[in-house]
Amino acid sequence: MRWTAPPERREIVLILVSVTAYLLAYNIETSLSYVGIDPVAAQGAVFRRIGLGKTKVLGRDGRKPSGWRDRLELEIFGSWGWDENHIAGDGDERRQPKGTGRHGAQWIERRDARALDSRRFGEDTVNDSFKPWKDDIPLVNVVKHVPGYTILDNVIIHNGTVFLVTEDKTSLPPIKSIVETTGSGHDQWQVVTKTEALNQVGKYGGFISGVSWMSLNDRSSNTTLVDLWRVYSSLDHQIDAQGHTNLPPPRRLIFPRLPYFSDPDPEDAAQEPERPRTDTGLDHFLLKAAFPQLDVQYRQDWQDYHKMSVPFVFERLVISDRTAAAQSVNDGQPANSPPFALEASRHWWEPVRRTLVSYFDRLGDEASDADGSNSGFWGRSKSKKVIAFIDNQSDSTKSGKSAMIPEDYDWLARSLRKLGRDNGYEVHVISTNSGGTTWEEKMDVIVRSTIVVGVHGDHLFDAMWMRPSSKATLMELFPQGTFSGDRELVMRALGLNYLAWWTDEHFSGESLPAPTKDSNQPVHVNVDKVINEIHAILSRKDGQ
Repeated sequence: MRWTAPPERREIVLILVSVTAYLLAYNIETSLSYVGIDPVAAQGAVFRRIGLGKTKVLGRDGRKPSGWRDRLELEIFGSWGWDENHIAGDGDERRQPKGTGRHGAQWIERRDARALDSRRFGEDTVNDSFKPWKDDIPLVNVVKHVPGYTILDNVIIHNGTVFLVTEDKTSLPPIKSIVETTGSGHDQWQVVTKTEALNQVGKYGGFISGVSWMSLNDRSSNTTLVDLWRVYSSLDHQIDAQGHTNLPPPRRLIFPRLPYFSDPDPEDAAQEPERPRTDTGLDHFLLKAAFPQLDVQYRQDWQDYHKMSVPFVFERLVISDRTAAAQSVNDGQPANSPPFALEASRHWWEPVRRTLVSYFDRLGDEASDADGSNSGFWGRSKSKKVIAFIDNQSDSTKSGKSAMIPEDYDWLARSLRKLGRDNGYEVHVISTNSGGTTWEEKMDVIVRSTIVVGVHGDHLFDAMWMRPSSKATLMELFPQGTFSGDRELVMRALGLNYLAWWTDEHFSGESLPAPTKDSNQPVHVNVDKVINEIHAILSRKDGQ
């Protein structure tokens, strides 16, 4: 037969069988999967049969093929079954409540997790702006309460009145422990039954979703932010050192008793220059940096709600009233003490502090110092320790408030700079004068500071933003024989150190003097002793 003769049938069959075998072998994994065989397990079995006793091959479940598993493999990973896109296990292993099992971890199947996460607190759409409740009007729920600080769900406002609707009036705390001043130009607060509420507010209303904060103070307070967060953070005891929390952020902060501007409304607003905004005790920049999503509303905004014909329901309202809180504290005790008695995580402030630190892009520095990656040859951090002297000398002298004796002031400023030069510390003198240090310059220093020092006053509340450490200390300088515990309360709650100074002696902890009335007397201080104490603190080993 010539070589150009047509192929015979057996030759055609041989060619087809060879091509088929080649294709199957070339795509062995797909081929085995098609007939229901695990290709990795099959590969393992083949290798084991020909005497290759070890393999680095891992299956899609992260384990060695079944033919290669030994006792150690089974001890570490177990012998459970696994389906793709499902938690491993053959039954009960697919879910476990928190606090049970070998490590106390919690897990749940994906389909169940989706159902649980279908709607989180405060999430809604534009379709949820107004809700009919007919006869089933929302009932108030007391989530948390101490005198002057309360978290309530389903608070209804309408026509100049705040309604707390309940079927059991005795289940609510006294109104006076929630809000002290009502009527006489302020809102009325009423506890009413469902029937009474339906007669006054109707059967539908607007829905203000999410978490709202409300400060009922009628004057500025530098602790409004920390007070509100302190009571709110008591709802999450699992906040960790990295500031992780499950609390949704507040959407609005309302000042029902403070106008937007501090001066009277002009007759012709179009001809007025830029008007001064009301001092709430909170820097406008600070709120935007620490809570970028927070909307601030004032008396005019609050009145707008009440002028409308439809009631509005706050999904959750966190309320602060220092006047109501002051009725429950002892003489000399700070009025904002009650929320700091609530149980909370020791890291309760970290979500807020770290947000502000992120604004200044300083979290990376903190992480490097914490993990030692920023350490030198001898294990010491390369970052300089920061000392902040908050200087209110000019403002206090002009306003007649307490200021340092000029000689002490000059000597302290010079001595701090010399201390920095001699020991490699970074020293900043931060002026409270509006024409001096800008807000960004000031806070960028404070969030990095280990020591904050200054004459007593509310301007020292900025020390709450210091980086927490065993050395972080606020030094507050008082006139001899006087003391206020307002700053000490906050520092202690934050886990920061606090020293009160009288001339050449300092006090802390149980040795703090009894509170006295505010004094505008001049402050005299032994500068050398202050400098020595600062150096002693910064020279200590971490943790001491």
